[in-house]
Amino acid sequence: MSTVENLQNALRSFINIDNEDILQMLASILEYDSSRNPSKGTLTYGHLEKRFSRSKELIKDALSWAAQWRLILPVEKTGIRGMFWGDRKEILTKPVSKYDVLRIIQHLVDNAVKTGEWDAEYAVKSIFNDMSDVENELGLSILKKIAELVKEDYREEMLADFPYFFMPMSLFQKALQEFDITETKEVDGWVERLRAMEIVSPDNRNASFTIGDLGFSFELNPSLIILLKKAI
Repeated sequence: MSTVENLQNALRSFINIDNEDILQMLASILEYDSSRNPSKGTLTYGHLEKRFSRSKELIKDALSWAAQWRLILPVEKTGIRGMFWGDRKEILTKPVSKYDVLRIIQHLVDNAVKTGEWDAEYAVKSIFNDMSDVENELGLSILKKIAELVKEDYREEMLADFPYFFMPMSLFQKALQEFDITETKEVDGWVERLRAMEIVSPDNRNASFTIGDLGFSFELNPSLIILLKKAI
């Protein structure tokens, strides 16, 4: 089985795309990003169109699904708004339009191309090994607790039945308290750690709050949380 086929099988574990051409295109883009040397840089739409020689509509559809699932997002916003996944949803087809595969997704994909599995636990351990001095088992345990507590939130404008996962700061603190993490500095450190890993994003409805306020909320990466929920 090819690496793209492996990735298609992995994506089917959480995405329900009826159109196999779109699924294959999405898998091909993710596989290409994973295989590049040096990998993990920004992709441009023009490069994707040239690489795959497929229709603009098909590539745009694949990128739209990727953005909905927070796998690949446009790089159009700068400054603080660029941190908000909800503000990075317009799929542009200019040759210079830029797209990023999110960091946690890179770890999920790197394993999926070899195994055919979207292995959330493997990816969490892998990214903690790469980006943090925190023990990866602790990181996984905290994220499992978050997945246990968070509820699904559905939106009418989505491409299909698609869950968002939002968590208020108060619930995030509750998850950390299970591990005796209560000091403000420690909590802020976990917020920044998970944001840097692109496991969480500030909710773009947070305009009137700052990180740390109890009214502040996060959006969690859905493809990771869905699989962690299944593992509980």
